[in-house]
Amino acid sequence: MNPKEHIITIIKDAIAKHLPNVKPEDLEERGKVYYMNDQNGTIFDWTMNKHASAFMCFYNDGMGAAKALVYDDGAVNVYLYEPEAPHKNMAEEKASMNATDVLALTTFMYFNADAEDRYGKSLDDLEYAEPSEEKIAEFQKLCEESENE
Repeated sequence: MNPKEHIITIIKDAIAKHLPNVKPEDLEERGKVYYMNDQNGTIFDWTMNKHASAFMCFYNDGMGAAKALVYDDGAVNVYLYEPEAPHKNMAEEKASMNATDVLALTTFMYFNADAEDRYGKSLDDLEYAEPSEEKIAEFQKLCEESENE
């Protein structure tokens, strides 16, 4: 499974486990997962917060149902929110990914979302392609330059 599909699976599994009464039709676009790079951007989140921008799934009313933070060491924290109390975190699910896959995913998201002026878009709108070693090195260089500013 590629890293993009892996994060989608982690989020959907956490929703099924912690929000068993929530059905796909209760979620925006039947549970699509969005990349929330529109607040800070991938490079800022990666360098300052040590995670990719958040991945989120929303209820039909636009309130968050699940938010996943994918850290540079491979740790994944998924925060789940009840539909009746959308601002209150009701559960947290921990998972993990291979750190190399996380770097590849974050590199892919930067070049296919931020660099293309695509913010807050569904992961379904992006066809995953494993980034080359050169693209990963370019992303890491951009992050280093950002830290030095």
